Amino acid sequence: MTLSATKLRGVVNLLADPLQASAAAGILAAEARERGVLVADLIAETMSPPSEAVAAPTLRDVAPIDDGGFYARRIDAEHVGVLAEVIHETDKAWKIEDANGNGIWLATKPCEYHGEDPSGRAILVVPRWLADRIGLRA
Repeated sequence: MTLSATKLRGVVNLLADPLQASAAAGILAAEARERGVLVADLIAETMSPPSEAVAAPTLRDVAPIDDGGFYARRIDAEHVGVLAEVIHETDKAWKIEDANGNGIWLATKPCEYHGEDPSGRAILVVPRWLADRIGLRA
C-alpha cells in the first residue's frame, strides 16, 4: 500500500522520536521497496517544498452542472475559474459576457487560458484581485 505524501511526511517525522524511530524506519524501508526507490529519495520527497505553481484547472475544477452559460467559481484563495464565451479577442485582452449579458474585458497577461469545455466556452483562471475589481462574483 503506497503512502500518501501527508502520511509519508508523518512517518519521516517519527524518525526523530527515539521510541518510534525503529518502527518508522521499517515503514520507510517497506515503502521504498514497494515504490522501487531508495529510502533517502522518500525522505527527500517529504523535504521538498510544495510547488507554488497553480495546477492547470480542469473542467471539473471550474464547471458546475449548469445550463451552458457564464459561470465563475472560486478555485482557491487567489484564483477564480471562469467559464464563458469569448465574444471578442485582441492580443492583450478577451471580452467575455457575464450572466447578465454585460461585456467584461479581461487582460490576457494576469489571466490563464486552459482550453474549452465541450460547449465551446473558454476555461479561464483569473486572479482574485482582478475578479473583485471587475465585479466577477465567485
